[in-house]
Amino acid sequence: MPIRLMLVLLALVAVPRDRSARAADDVWSLMSDDAAAFLVAQPLKRVSDQIQEQLQAMDRDELLLGGRPLDQLQGLVGIVSYVDDVRGGAVAWMPVPGGEPVPVFIVPATDPAKLLEANFVPGEAPNAYRLANGRTLFARIIGRDVLLSSDAAVVATYTP
Repeated sequence: MPIRLMLVLLALVAVPRDRSARAADDVWSLMSDDAAAFLVAQPLKRVSDQIQEQLQAMDRDELLLGGRPLDQLQGLVGIVSYVDDVRGGAVAWMPVPGGEPVPVFIVPATDPAKLLEANFVPGEAPNAYRLANGRTLFARIIGRDVLLSSDAAVVATYTP
C-alpha cells in the first residue's frame, strides 16, 4: 500500500472522537508539552481495522492483499515483533535548535526490551540501534513503550 495513502487514512481515524476513548489508553500521558505536533493512534488494532474498512468502502480491496494495514506498516518500517496492537501508539514532532521538528515514534510493546532485541541490531553509539535496512535509530524505554527517533538528543531529553 502506498505510504502516503496509509498516512492519510491513519490521520482520518487516529484521534478518537470522545474523551472516554482517550482515557482508555495511556499513550496520551506520553505526549510531550514541547511537541510541535503529534498524531495518536489508539488502539493500533482498531485504527488498522478502520483503515481496512475505509479501503473496502473505497473499493480498494487490492491494497489489502499484503495483509492488515498495521502489518503492512510494520513490515515497511521493519518493526514486526513485540508491538502491542491493543494499546495506542503515537508520533510526536519535537523541535530541534536550528532545524525542522524531528519525529519521535512512541511504540507500544508487549515487552520493550525484546522489541529492541528482535527488531534491531545494536549500534555503536549509546542507545543506537540499526534496522535491517541499515538505518540507525536511537531508542529509550519508557514504561511499556519504546521511544524511537533518528535524533539521539531528542530521545535522551524527551519528557512526557
